[in-house]
Amino acid sequence: MRNYHIYRRDENWVLKRVPGSRASRIFSTQREAIKRGKGLAKKNKCLLIVHFRDMSINKIFNFKEEKENE
Repeated sequence: MRNYHIYRRDENWVLKRVPGSRASRIFSTQREAIKRGKGLAKKNKCLLIVHFRDMSINKIFNFKEEKENE
């Protein structure tokens, strides 16, 4: 399954669907990247993984098991 990752590159934040894609979008702030990433991960029912500058994991948002409205 493909998940979304957010990481720092130079002075920007990159939102990328992994594996096998180029950067989906580039943002000037982490907050903007997370907001957009949450929407995409929720829509695609997958994980959003936010990395520190050294690429270790900072946060994981799990949208795999979001319940449908009843």
